[in-house]
Amino acid sequence: AVVTPGVKRRDLTPADEEAVGPTDHSLVRQIVGKCQLISRTRPDVLYALKEVGRQLHAPRAVDLVAAKRIVRYLSGTPSKALHMKVGKNVGKLRGITDTDWAGCIATRKSTSCGMVFWGDFLISAYSRTQSVIALSSPEAEYIGCCAVAAEMLYIKSLLADMGFDLNLEISTDATGARAIASRQGVGRIRHMEVKYLWLQDQIQQKVFKIRKVAGKYNVSDAGTKHVDKATLDRCCDFISLF
Repeated sequence: AVVTPGVKRRDLTPADEEAVGPTDHSLVRQIVGKCQLISRTRPDVLYALKEVGRQLHAPRAVDLVAAKRIVRYLSGTPSKALHMKVGKNVGKLRGITDTDWAGCIATRKSTSCGMVFWGDFLISAYSRTQSVIALSSPEAEYIGCCAVAAEMLYIKSLLADMGFDLNLEISTDATGARAIASRQGVGRIRHMEVKYLWLQDQIQQKVFKIRKVAGKYNVSDAGTKHVDKATLDRCCDFISLF
């Protein structure tokens, strides 16, 4: 068994880059497809799964190894599951987000992770490669805030149909991203796409509140890159995944 679902890639060798055969290609696709369903209740594998999924069109030997490692990790922790807490904040949706700026060595795109809590219970989580190349860490973090805000609005609309009226709060450890989100206008970020500036308006209208969370309490960190066992365990404990 392994203690983490993935490890940071070393410099790839020609053997690592070699394309797998049809049988192994099918195996990688099957692993990713089935693990995507499992990831709904096992957000600890989100980043590792996302990285393998990016190569589904032409998996390499290193991707086959990574896919098998996810299976080994899940097989070694079969009883791990999300537990629902009885919390006091059931009138609030809270989104926690973090971004690893330019983490992809090949494309220099950033990876964002968002986790949405209803009260103290995690109801949605994702790990995604951003579609644009951010020119600075605050920009990448702000784009991550926009993504989790959109996810929260979607969840709020679903819960509104059930009669719940929820307040929305975004938490991030990025001071620069909070500064961009809390002002109006482009300023030094005029090169950013207009579609990312809607969050400023939403905050001005008090649809969202945005606040700082200390880095050590930012559980979405585990969805932006491969982390060590201690960090992964800390994040899992915070979201009641044990």
